[in-house]
Amino acid sequence: MGFPITGQSVSVERVAQALKQEPRLAELWLERGHDQRFAGGWGLKQDGGHYCVHNFSDGTSLWFDDRWHSCAEFVVRYVKFIGEVLERAR
Repeated sequence: MGFPITGQSVSVERVAQALKQEPRLAELWLERGHDQRFAGGWGLKQDGGHYCVHNFSDGTSLWFDDRWHSCAEFVVRYVKFIGEVLERAR
């Protein structure tokens, strides 16, 4: 299995299910989400019981109350972004 360039092979639902099965992964992605302050990237932050998936390039913010879904949204968008960067570099 290669790196999913288009993000089509990674769905929010499948990622959320995996995070529920391995809760420590959600913690790691929350930590990773705080480190994504570079231009064009996606970030994830927790504010109380709410979670924000934020695009640092265009300012888009998506708010969620569900930890698993918010982490999954971040993972899918993050993976897609990295795939797009790799594709442009080819």
